[in-house]
Amino acid sequence: MDNIFTDDDYMLWRLFTQARNAINKLRQKELLRYGLTPRKAAILLILLAAKDDVNPYRIAKWLVLEHHSVSELIDRMEKEGLVNKVRNHDNRSSIRIQLTNKGVKAAEEAGKAESFHTVMDILSEKERSQFINVLKRLRDNALQELGIMNKLPYPPF
Repeated sequence: MDNIFTDDDYMLWRLFTQARNAINKLRQKELLRYGLTPRKAAILLILLAAKDDVNPYRIAKWLVLEHHSVSELIDRMEKEGLVNKVRNHDNRSSIRIQLTNKGVKAAEEAGKAESFHTVMDILSEKERSQFINVLKRLRDNALQELGIMNKLPYPPF
């Protein structure tokens, strides 16, 4: 390769990364009002929406994160009173994660997602649909390249 800045795939990836980082910073600023980070908010919203047995492994899979990273974050969230870890009666080594009342309130605040609405509002319904399809294809191709064959559902439930 002569110059990375003439590589269209690299430049597309850089643009995608810049957009993601800018939106993430906006989301961080929004969530700071509630004492949350984007990852904590994502976990809270998964728990609020899923309403069934959710364990750290499933959360990690949905977020495409390492299991140990999610487990550490859940430990911190438990200390903050946002979630409880509950042992499975049938399998004592298995745990599920439940929202506390404080966690439900935080999830509801995080779910307003004003920053996302502000940013995404510029897309027409057609553009939004096309963007979703392109992102799913890119995500699924990357997961396949990583050897993660089962595709993640959209939304993740």
